[in-house]
Amino acid sequence: MRLPLFYFLYYAAGGITVGYLWPHFKSSGFSGAQIATASSIQPLLTIAIPLCWGYLADRSGRPASLLRIASLGAALSFSLLLFTVDYRSVLGILILYSLFVTAIIALADSIAMKNPGSQRSDYARIRLWGSVGFMASTWGFSAWLEGGGSSPDAVVVAAVLMFAFVLASFRIPEAPGAPILQPPSLEEVVLLLRRPSLAIFLICTLLHWAALSPFHLFFAIHLRDQAAAPFWVGIGFAGAVIAEVAAMWGFRWLRSRASLLSLLCLSFAAGSLRWLFTGFASSGAAIAGLQLVHGLSFGVFFVASIAFLEQEVPPKLRATGRALFAAVVFGIGGVLGNLGAGHLYDGGGGELAFLAAAGIDLIPALLILLLFRARRPAPLEPGGPSSERGASPGYAAEA
Repeated sequence: MRLPLFYFLYYAAGGITVGYLWPHFKSSGFSGAQIATASSIQPLLTIAIPLCWGYLADRSGRPASLLRIASLGAALSFSLLLFTVDYRSVLGILILYSLFVTAIIALADSIAMKNPGSQRSDYARIRLWGSVGFMASTWGFSAWLEGGGSSPDAVVVAAVLMFAFVLASFRIPEAPGAPILQPPSLEEVVLLLRRPSLAIFLICTLLHWAALSPFHLFFAIHLRDQAAAPFWVGIGFAGAVIAEVAAMWGFRWLRSRASLLSLLCLSFAAGSLRWLFTGFASSGAAIAGLQLVHGLSFGVFFVASIAFLEQEVPPKLRATGRALFAAVVFGIGGVLGNLGAGHLYDGGGGELAFLAAAGIDLIPALLILLLFRARRPAPLEPGGPSSERGASPGYAAEA
């Protein structure tokens, strides 16, 4: 239960920072563009910082020790937000915080996936506890606001939860496994980046994550602009996470009936429809209800992406591969998505931001078809040898 508890507490803190930190700064006078800039710091640093932590984890074979350092650094630096709402000071604190927090999930995932006693698909059933934590915190804090709480309380609650997951990190032992006899080289990392299938996958997931930015930044603000009660913010986030948990719990069943690429394509198409209807909806109940599609557009997307990486990346580069995924998707995708969402919000409110996201999510749904074609085994000559592609375990898994 050690890893599930850590995921629960980490994502409970994330539920507060994602759902209520930016409305707090909006109430403190930040513009949409300023919120977009501040929120882009973490994904910007995600482009490089997790790669460094992940490579160090692969070299040292001690991801749990690095997880403790990153968790403590994140909690201490975030706590500085208790003392200021000055825009420049907030930017500086978020830079320091992001140096640590961007490493946490790649390290935790490395430990979770190294459990030799479980199948890879069981990762979903560990990770879903993070979704439960996210749901509990967003629901609970929305009830707190309904009862008379104020937006600055979000910083206090998030800081407390961060120190809680620091304590939980000290209960996580180093993952068992064979000693690293030959640590990965930088040349091997470069070769990994040159794989066409991995490149297409990263482009698709980058665009999909960018399309999620209006939800991450402006969902609560958009509901407030629609004159919806704060209650619907909690309902929307909770409904999204309930659907996410259900999707992760049932992922093993989904995976037995469809390829990873099919599931990814489904998540992208579902995301496009989700943002289209969110942009046109005008009532709190409708907007909150539409977030049930989060089960497909995030739950299935995330677990299928991790499974795809496990299939594509050599074992001794697993932490590096997940860090690369974080750098490209959460880093580059997050920066582009956040900056774009901020300017779209200033130009046309939440409606414009969500409708633009619907269009963006159509692109990876079409691009993934290219990867389908690339992964299809070549036809065999009668009596001839198997092609190199058809014989590959990775390609066979998707045939």
